[in-house]
Amino acid sequence: ILEKNFGPTHIAVADALRALADINAGSGQIQQAESLDRRALAIYEKTYGKEDARYAHALDMLGEVLRMKGDLPAAEKLHLDALSVKEKTLGPNHPATAVSLYFLGSVYENSGDATKAEDYYSRALRVFDGIPNDILGTQQLALCGTLLNLLAEIRSEMGDYKRALPLRERSIQMSSKAFGEEHISVVFEYFSLGFDANSMGDTDRALRAWFKAGALADTIPRDNVQAAALTTGIGRGYMLAGQ
Repeated sequence: ILEKNFGPTHIAVADALRALADINAGSGQIQQAESLDRRALAIYEKTYGKEDARYAHALDMLGEVLRMKGDLPAAEKLHLDALSVKEKTLGPNHPATAVSLYFLGSVYENSGDATKAEDYYSRALRVFDGIPNDILGTQQLALCGTLLNLLAEIRSEMGDYKRALPLRERSIQMSSKAFGEEHISVVFEYFSLGFDANSMGDTDRALRAWFKAGALADTIPRDNVQAAALTTGIGRGYMLAGQ
C-alpha cells in the first residue's frame, strides 16, 4: 500500500521495510531480514545521504543482522561506519552513539576478542553513566542493564568475580527500572549474581541472591520454559552451596 501510494523509494516505505526486517530477524529469518534492511538502507542513503544519523542507524541494523548471520567482518565495517557518522553528527556522548558501541562489542565478543568487547561495552556504558537515569527511556535503561550484565559475564569468565559482582547488582537495578523486578531477565541476573558470589566463596550472599531469584521465579507462569530452566538452575546452585 505504501509503495502504491508514495512510490518505492519513499521514506515511509523504508521505515516499513526496517520494521519488517526486525520481525524477520526476531523469528530467525535472517536472509529475509538482510534483504529488507538492504532495501531500506538504499532509501535512507538516497533520502538523507551518508552523513546522517538516520542512515547510520540503518547501517547498525543491517550490521546486527550480518552479525546474527555470522558475517562478522562485514558487520564490523558497517558498525564502524555508523559509529563514525554518529560521532560526527550527534557527538560521542549521545545515546545513539552508545548503541553503535554496543553493537561493536557484540561483534568482538562473537569473534572471541573479549578484550575488545569489554572496551566497547565499557565505552557504551560510560555514555549512559553520563546521563541521569530519570531521563533515560525504557529501551535505554534496558540496554544499560544489558551492558552491565555483559561486562559482568566477561569478568566472571575471567574469574574476576570481585569486579563482576557490582556490575551484576547495577544490572539488576537498571533492568528492574526498565521492566519491573518480576521480569525474567531480572530473575536470571539474580541467579548469575548468586553463582558469582558462590564462586568467590561468599555463600551467604549467594544464597540471598538465589532465594530472591526463586521467589521471583515463583511469580512467573509455570509453562514458561525459561522460568522452568531457571528454577532447575537455582536448585543446582543450592546444591553447590551445600544447602
